[in-house]
Amino acid sequence: SGSSPLSFRMAQRTQSGELWMSSTASVSSMPLGVSRRMGSFLLPNAPWAYNLLVLALALGKAIRTGEVSVKEAVQAALDAIQSEDSSLNSYITVTGEQALARAEALQAGVREAASPLYGVPMAFKDNICTRGVKTSCASKLLGDFRPPYDATVVERLTAAGAVSLGKLNLDEFAMGSTSETSYYGPVHNPWDLTRV
Repeated sequence: SGSSPLSFRMAQRTQSGELWMSSTASVSSMPLGVSRRMGSFLLPNAPWAYNLLVLALALGKAIRTGEVSVKEAVQAALDAIQSEDSSLNSYITVTGEQALARAEALQAGVREAASPLYGVPMAFKDNICTRGVKTSCASKLLGDFRPPYDATVVERLTAAGAVSLGKLNLDEFAMGSTSETSYYGPVHNPWDLTRV
């Protein structure tokens, strides 16, 4: 069967009336059957964070059952970043090679994985320290700062088997709520590129 892109762009109804998520630069793709089974759990009027959690957990389950490999999930997410991020400007740093290497390493442990996020691609805001990865807080001042340590959230998600795709854009030093004041340019709304 074909594949259906998944992400945090608003849920849409397919012609058959099932919910799915259209593509953007932040999550990944799954086989159509997986996305159809998840449809009953997605709520079109729910907070976007709820639907993201449902999608992440469903992707984790699909990885653990072998319907999708970790590398396929990560590559699909990287492909979405490549095709969509030039208009969204959501990433400051993409760590594609690191993500693919981690995906390869994690695949061997899929069957024994205890975490529901094992193999699931995700990203960190650029104000969260990630060892050896540019962490600029979206500012010129910090530029190419590469922390010598990981923040606790990074340590915990890494231990859970999540795969980092890179660092997400935000307001400079997180001083705002619209992501318009980044040194790297504003982030655009995936529902409507003309809006914040």
